[in-house]
Amino acid sequence: MRFVRSLTRIVRFCLSKILDRQFLIFLSFLILSAAFWLFQALDEEYEVAVRTELELTNVPKNVVITTPPPQSVQVTLRDKGYTLLRYLYGRELPSLTINFTNVANKSGHVRLAASSVYRQLTSRLTPSTRVVACRPDTVEFFFNYGLSKRVPVRLVGHFRPAKEYHISAVRVNPDSVTVYAAGSLLDTISVAYLQPVRYGGFTDTIRFDLKVQPQLGAKFVPDHASIELDVDRLTEKTVEVPVRWINFPATKTLRAFPSKVNVTFQVGLSNYRHVSADDFTLVVNYEDLLKDNTGRYTLNLRSIPPGVSHVRISPQTIDYLIEDVPTE
Repeated sequence: MRFVRSLTRIVRFCLSKILDRQFLIFLSFLILSAAFWLFQALDEEYEVAVRTELELTNVPKNVVITTPPPQSVQVTLRDKGYTLLRYLYGRELPSLTINFTNVANKSGHVRLAASSVYRQLTSRLTPSTRVVACRPDTVEFFFNYGLSKRVPVRLVGHFRPAKEYHISAVRVNPDSVTVYAAGSLLDTISVAYLQPVRYGGFTDTIRFDLKVQPQLGAKFVPDHASIELDVDRLTEKTVEVPVRWINFPATKTLRAFPSKVNVTFQVGLSNYRHVSADDFTLVVNYEDLLKDNTGRYTLNLRSIPPGVSHVRISPQTIDYLIEDVPTE
């Protein structure tokens, strides 16, 4: 109760001060001074940057705009403060237009000086308003008349799954897109590269969408692709692979010691049962043996199945003898 009484006295005291005649006079002069200062300030000239829309009109149906002009442009206006306030918070700036029919050419590349585009804005502004700067200072766009081709989509990036996992499959949908461009540029485009991306430490399938990297003067349809990366847990497997020989004359044969070696490798669990010794090829080339006088040969795999990594051969080196084939 004592706290409530104290609070009541404080509120009454504050109200009495607010309603005090001298305070009200002071407040009135403060408001008048602020208003006078504001009017003085708004009567000065300032520069302000504003944006206005830019639209390409009268585009024929058989024309493909491969790189459009900017959707908006920035202009710097100079005028008195109260006029600029209308542009900022009230009256919208008129949009600018480019008439395709008036500027089209045979090259498929239109480049316009800023002055030719912004000139139409000047006539729509208040007479006292001046345009002192424009960005960009050049407006350009590219087009063609439907010339196109299909190109494959290429994934670009760095993907590293968690330890003891590997990427078992990569799916890109769509795997190809249509590119529109002028003939000279179209001949140089063979692949649609996706935006580079990095993923790491994942242990399950990941899915994401990526945009095609834009290229000046070209339009890709569609301009994006869906990516799916499957991962699988790695395990180790060992198979026994026979040593084979090639390019031996009919009168010669090979004795290898040992005749079979162990091939150890890492493979995903889902593919573990599908990889066998038949998927590996170990060969000894007769022409290589003719150059050797040690009686020992270092083995190398001639073929490795997909999805297999970190392959090791044990033993890597074998002893051998070249024998004549007995004649009947």
